[in-house]
Amino acid sequence: MKRFIFPVLVGLTLILAACGGQPTVTPVPTGLPPVKDNSTISAEGKVEPLQLANLSFATGGEVTEVLVKEGDALKAGDVIARLNVDAAQTAIARAEAGVAAARASEAKYKEGLPQQIASAESDVQAAQAQIVAANARRNNSADIASAEADLKQAQLDQKAAEDAYKKILDKNLLGPTEEAQRVVVENAKRATEAAQIRLNQIRRGSLNDQSNAASIAAAEARLAAAESNLAQLKAELNGQPNPTYAAAIQQAEAALASAKVRLADAELKAPFAGTLAQLKIKVGEMVSPGAPIAVLVDLSGWQVVTDDLTEIKVPGVNVGQNATVKADALPGVELKGTVTSIGTVFQEKSGDVVYPVKIKLMDADPKLRWGMTVVATFDAPASASAAKPAADQALSAGIAAEGKLLPLQSATLSFNASGSVAELLVKEGAVVKAGDVIARLSNESLKTSLAEAEATLAVIKANQADYRSSLPQQIAAAEAEIK
Repeated sequence: MKRFIFPVLVGLTLILAACGGQPTVTPVPTGLPPVKDNSTISAEGKVEPLQLANLSFATGGEVTEVLVKEGDALKAGDVIARLNVDAAQTAIARAEAGVAAARASEAKYKEGLPQQIASAESDVQAAQAQIVAANARRNNSADIASAEADLKQAQLDQKAAEDAYKKILDKNLLGPTEEAQRVVVENAKRATEAAQIRLNQIRRGSLNDQSNAASIAAAEARLAAAESNLAQLKAELNGQPNPTYAAAIQQAEAALASAKVRLADAELKAPFAGTLAQLKIKVGEMVSPGAPIAVLVDLSGWQVVTDDLTEIKVPGVNVGQNATVKADALPGVELKGTVTSIGTVFQEKSGDVVYPVKIKLMDADPKLRWGMTVVATFDAPASASAAKPAADQALSAGIAAEGKLLPLQSATLSFNASGSVAELLVKEGAVVKAGDVIARLSNESLKTSLAEAEATLAVIKANQADYRSSLPQQIAAAEAEIK
């Protein structure tokens, strides 16, 4: 090993000596690196349709028809697929029969109205006669003088009968004559006792008066009920619906409307004009309510959606600001767009706070496709680059701490019921007042449920009215049983 050290050292010495003899080379100064333009803001995003909807059936069942295929252009309301509707059609037929039966019952009832009115008029007259009779009984029972006269006459008749009987006995006229006169005397005594009892009752003024008062009250109640029934029947003859039959028809129609909604739910329709981008069902398959089975998109225009704008970049972007969009897959193609929305709610992406931004493209290239990666470049405000140093200077003057800006109040909203969205009345970034409607679900099922509940309530009220109208007759019958 030592044999090789010396030659190496000699070689190194010769090389260094040769280098030491050359003049020093002065480096040529180069230009400064180009300054990057910080006046623009760029963000990466994806191309998306202007409108998109994930479609599903509101009910479950077997798929019996698929009327379109992926890529087809649809109009709003076009049927995409149908489920088995046998049960729904049977329910509709049953409900239609129920409506027809309810209306037929009402028609038959109306045919008999003249006879019912005649009967009701007779009831009114009978009730009026009962009141007159009861008042007459009360007036006669109040006539004490008449009762006293009746008693006095009965006493005279009894005395006359007794005197005649005494004469027969004095003459010893026994046999049929005596027996006949004895019967006359007994009858006269009973008549006197009855007259005395009647007078005593009138003088006490109690039992007969109370009985007559109760009879009059019952008769007046019967008269009021009869007059009310007569008025109702006459109104119905002139076109006013009968509550009971009207409630039955309303209930049957509500059941029919509910059955029709179930039939409509068996069809999946396009909510807006667009292209069927995806279809996940086949004839014979079973689907569940709410399971996504189709995607409908509006390809009449495009938008760029980006979540690449950090909290540092987003202050330099405003709604309405123009942007230039370049697609990675289309080199040399530049598209123009306008910022339509900036997300209010922040997201976190790879440790950065970012805000979603949407850019509507004003023009489009035929080769542009959904999901392509693009870069959008925005013109930033001139003050954007100067703001940070001032902020840094302010922070250096004291103690600093990092934090997050949060709103004073926030709420995560959701529907209390499930269903398909029928209306969106506001967009992201819109200012709303308390009570403003943000969105509505399809309410056909809710409407039919409400109609069914209202119909049931109408039936209950009609039955209650019938019961109340019969109360006077029930009271009169109960009083008659007590007597």
